[in-house]
Amino acid sequence: MVAIALQQRNLEVDVAESFGEAMRLLDHNSEKYCCLLLDLVLPDGDGIEIARRIDAENLGIPVVVITGYPERQGEMTGNAVRLVIRKPVEPDELSDFVHKDCPRWPRHTA
Repeated sequence: MVAIALQQRNLEVDVAESFGEAMRLLDHNSEKYCCLLLDLVLPDGDGIEIARRIDAENLGIPVVVITGYPERQGEMTGNAVRLVIRKPVEPDELSDFVHKDCPRWPRHTA
């Protein structure tokens, strides 16, 4: 539902439904992403490990954590995590963040 809402706001979205799939996308395409929307609970891994990898490899991709577990915010160390949003998600808040705060988002000039 989040992906559809963001696509309706003119954002291109890739969806990974597992830790393994997210890691494969990052391995092959990390330079294309302006940000990563990350759920902490994945069927085959912990989303925090993905944020830690982005930090460790200095990929420069800002991470927005979308979670139903805000008490885990203390586990989110490093520079990658820029925003933590508690579920349910407000699509306009996500879209505004991407448009304003993601360094790889193409800026349109008048």
